[in-house]
Amino acid sequence: MILELTDQEIEDLISYRFAPELPEKEGFKLVDFLNDSNLNSFLEKAEKQLRAEDIKVTASIFMKRQAFLAVIYLFSMSAFNKQLDVSLKNITLVNAFKNGAWLPEFHFVNKSVSVCQSEMRNEWRTDAIRHLFADSLFPILDSVSKLVKIPKLILWENIAIYIYWLYEKVLREAADADLRARSAEDFHYLIHLAPGTLFGNYHQNPLSRYFSNPVFLEESKSMIRVRKTCCFNFRTEGGDFCSTCPRVCKQQN
Repeated sequence: MILELTDQEIEDLISYRFAPELPEKEGFKLVDFLNDSNLNSFLEKAEKQLRAEDIKVTASIFMKRQAFLAVIYLFSMSAFNKQLDVSLKNITLVNAFKNGAWLPEFHFVNKSVSVCQSEMRNEWRTDAIRHLFADSLFPILDSVSKLVKIPKLILWENIAIYIYWLYEKVLREAADADLRARSAEDFHYLIHLAPGTLFGNYHQNPLSRYFSNPVFLEESKSMIRVRKTCCFNFRTEGGDFCSTCPRVCKQQN
């Protein structure tokens, strides 16, 4: 069944960098990033905006921002039982800044959604996950990795940390008990059961390799899931080490 997002659902997604209208700002079709020349040109511009040390740092931060496309999509999947169209031709990345930080937003040309039929949810969810990762995120990630010669390990973890945050923080604290239960089941499937083929050319699920038990860090007095890789945020102007950075946390632990 094909429907549209409701006004309230759109309002909810705006919090996760969903751009309901295409503003009069510089926008980039995601499909254009499959072309090396276009991707390189974009990263060079972003490098200047971030005042990053080099293009490898820029590529890493770009994929951290790209992770919010996954947040928008998975929030819609788990909270609304609706699948957005994240075909690369359908998404425009819109330059946006907040408090001086580069935080691009995502505009969907076609906002129609596929609605889950409850009796077929498992199959629907499998297809939805394949569409997000294998059809959309993996081609961009693969292009970035090959062009800039940056390990996919870093880029995948940049995406994974925001998916963990969505399910372990945002949706786990939802007021609706049915939503909490459904999102917990979706998260378990995403991390522990989804086969690697749903994420691209993989045998192993790339999200599961970064999932570990949080550890208590004395300095922050909190439980932290320490990253396995560094995203290089500290190598941008004004950037610092992330609270979960292995360069910092392993020294404290």
